[in-house]
Amino acid sequence: MDSRDQTSWFELMPPDGPGPTVVAVPYAGGSGRAFRSLRRHVPADCGLALVDLPGHGRQVNGTCLRDADQAATGLLEALDALPATGFVLLGHSLGGVLAYEVAARLTERGAPPAGLVVCGSRAPFTGLGHPPVAHMPSGEPFLRAAVDLGLAAPEMLELPDLAEAFGGMLQADMAMTASYHRPGTGRLAGDRGAVLSVGCRTRPPGRDAAAAVSSGVGRVRRPRRRASAGRAAPPGSPSAGNWPQT
Repeated sequence: MDSRDQTSWFELMPPDGPGPTVVAVPYAGGSGRAFRSLRRHVPADCGLALVDLPGHGRQVNGTCLRDADQAATGLLEALDALPATGFVLLGHSLGGVLAYEVAARLTERGAPPAGLVVCGSRAPFTGLGHPPVAHMPSGEPFLRAAVDLGLAAPEMLELPDLAEAFGGMLQADMAMTASYHRPGTGRLAGDRGAVLSVGCRTRPPGRDAAAAVSSGVGRVRRPRRRASAGRAAPPGSPSAGNWPQT
């Protein structure tokens, strides 16, 4: 992967000091720009890197990935190219899964992130949390099942242009969510950095996520919250399992 490809994974907002970079990974069907408003909540000495997976946002001309392992590998390689002193990983829904997996891999290689913030996402060992839909025929059958489960907005069925633009992307992201598996309890080894989980039912970045980022980046304390709910894609989905306390 060349440097141009690595840079295309992020919309970068540079820091004004030596603090870590907050890496924000969006929900299924979303792009990094969903987190732009976090800039005013992140300390000035910290950077902000908004992630666009292949086929999303700045990488819209790329091919959507359907495998979480492949997405995490690509994101980790892209992070290695960033000029940052450290990372706080933030993910919402699908982004929470990928943020956790990247944090686990960084920890395993002896370079854990400065913090991990997971919003509206199930614990990594609890499974999908709703009937699988990614395997269904593309187009209306998939979208209708996703809408019925609360995994996609009803407008996806009412507006053909919207369905054509985002249906395939959403289905690929749902397949990615379903593909994820990491055995164990979900605990990260070591005791460096804050680990927070925030249950939320609103499209990010909500106030809870912003507060969690500010607290984690500021390194004021090690909060330990449990997620109350999550979803694979907005707006809304069945309640999610809790993350383990660390």
